[in-house]
Amino acid sequence: MKALPPRTFAEMEELLDDLNAVLDGSTPTGTRYTLLAVGGIAMGAVFESRATQDIDVVTATIPKAVQKAARIVAKKHQIPDTWMNNEVAGIVDAELPFDAFQSIYSRENIELLGLKPEYLLALKLMSGRDKDVEDLVLLAEHVGATSSAEMIALCDRVYAETPGYGIERGFVQSVCEDIAPLVRSRLGGNDIATDLEVLADVYAGEDLNN
Repeated sequence: MKALPPRTFAEMEELLDDLNAVLDGSTPTGTRYTLLAVGGIAMGAVFESRATQDIDVVTATIPKAVQKAARIVAKKHQIPDTWMNNEVAGIVDAELPFDAFQSIYSRENIELLGLKPEYLLALKLMSGRDKDVEDLVLLAEHVGATSSAEMIALCDRVYAETPGYGIERGFVQSVCEDIAPLVRSRLGGNDIATDLEVLADVYAGEDLNN
């Protein structure tokens, strides 16, 4: 079986179209499944060139009918069943309200809601992962957060009801301070590719939570 290859959002839509078609034969009339997604698929809905390997569903469970249909789609494309999974459901710390999501895919039998950019930015700032550095810059620019103060204020709003955020806030602040200059540099027309690589290497080599 093939590994999960990176796919653009348009290519992921093709898998979802197949999923919708499979569900068409088994879904009761008037029923449409709604899934909440974070990660690369939500990024791809905003930035067309952003590829992802899977669909990260943030709800605790995926309806059995959808799981079954996803396995059929996986078999058709000879890819692992994990092309749609909810492994991140227990990892996301923020209390995400329903209106934190926006519709990114809608068909007769299934609708996929992706996390809005400002919430994606907050989650990625909280994580501070090396692989998220470029995403952080793109998201911050997209939502108009060009200073560390604007970024930390956004995180404060998103994590306002999250226990333990106060302990992590210093770490988040440091990530904001790293990202803000890169956002302003990019907006100034500079090529920041090397700066992104350097910062990613720093994040990969250090435990920033300590």
